[in-house]
Amino acid sequence: MINVAVCTSNFRFYLMLNELLSKIETIRVNHLLPKDMIPPNIDVVITTYAEKEQIKSEKIFVPKTINDIYIISNIYLISNKIEEFTVCNIGIDPGKSTGMAIFGDKILIKVIEHHSVIDVIKTIILAYFNVPAKNFLILLGSNGGKEKEEILTRLKAIFKDKILIKLIDETKTSKPLVFRGKKYKKNLAAAIQIALSSV
Repeated sequence: MINVAVCTSNFRFYLMLNELLSKIETIRVNHLLPKDMIPPNIDVVITTYAEKEQIKSEKIFVPKTINDIYIISNIYLISNKIEEFTVCNIGIDPGKSTGMAIFGDKILIKVIEHHSVIDVIKTIILAYFNVPAKNFLILLGSNGGKEKEEILTRLKAIFKDKILIKLIDETKTSKPLVFRGKKYKKNLAAAIQIALSSV
């Protein structure tokens, strides 16, 4: 469990972060004011740029934007005292309901389902610009028909040779999965297993 303190007197800022982080089972959110003492069990302190000078901590994170991939990635990095992941793996189970799993090394950052190729591509672009990582690897399930082909075509057009793309055999990734205590349905389970196939 990662203990996060949102240290701010800006209640709107706190509510936005609390709504985002309360959905993550591995993160516990606390609210503090800038004048409060930071408890020793806090792993990451999130605050605003205007308030950061009031807080005494080496674990401060001032978000530049509020999106879950960016926030969660940085929380994991700061709590583990590292600057960036070795690799960001994005597993994709293509189809009419495409499952996606984003990992920083072996840490699960986000699992999501999309019903359009455009949304899949948007999420990949969001991850590319918001997950601090030395390398990016997209692992695309080998089944998925026209959706798979469209994803592949669009990725090659957008990223060219900037990201390595691998096709992964899906024959062993079609069962429901319990991953770290949580059960995932078929396409999300497949995306997780695809993402981890090269880790």
